[in-house]
Amino acid sequence: MAIDVLAWNVLDAFSDEQRARGVLDVTLQQRPDVAVFSEAWREGQEGLLDNVYGHLDKAGYSIAGGLYEDDDGREDRHGILAIVRRVVMGDLRGGLYRATQALSTIG
Repeated sequence: MAIDVLAWNVLDAFSDEQRARGVLDVTLQQRPDVAVFSEAWREGQEGLLDNVYGHLDKAGYSIAGGLYEDDDGREDRHGILAIVRRVVMGDLRGGLYRATQALSTIG
């Protein structure tokens, strides 16, 4: 099974309504199975995240996000957002379950 992955440094796009809409439009058009958005928002500017999460959830994605500190000594912190299509998660879990069952039958 092939998995489409998107990794994108969106430079705080989820802190700006117009840029957030643009990133969402491209992402939902591309429909990646897995996507990771680095520098998704700047700490203290999380106001649009509920809206972003809502659109992604409605499109069938599971979502995880949080703040991280860059290792380059900068004082600011940014958010990272990862999404996985729920259909793919189910396929991966099912494949893992089938592989585990096959191994236990063999050995």
